[in-house]
Amino acid sequence: MKKYFLAILLFTALSAQNFAQSNLKAYLAYSSFTTSDQQPFLETYLTVLGNTVIYKKNENGKFQGSVELSIAFIQNDKIINFKKYTLLSDELDSEVKPRTNFIDQQRFALPNGEYLLEFEIADKMQNQPSASLPRKFALIFLLNKWFYPTSN
Repeated sequence: MKKYFLAILLFTALSAQNFAQSNLKAYLAYSSFTTSDQQPFLETYLTVLGNTVIYKKNENGKFQGSVELSIAFIQNDKIINFKKYTLLSDELDSEVKPRTNFIDQQRFALPNGEYLLEFEIADKMQNQPSASLPRKFALIFLLNKWFYPTSN
């Protein structure tokens, strides 16, 4: 009897974890590069944990998650580059099917300089305000210069 109780308790805990998705979790990273003609750009890498997104039936009768994103690069109170878009999950036959993570990569052409990156994310199926992440960074590439690390 004790084994059945533990099995039911474990199943309930796992189910509760799968359905209690009020906190959207995402990871944002970025790297700077330059093109062959010395034009700098920033590449962003985003992962949204699929099990933190709410899935609802869509017009095809399948379950789908939807995340709205906006990324702005601001310099001296002026928007230099901006993108707003929606990521959609795969369509699932069942709400309890394992959910894959959302993965996204974007590229933004930016001139050298100091920026404020403003990133906003929201689960379109939840009635909650978007989460915001402001981050300052500098993008500096010197033309025709190569730097080699030195060791002591």
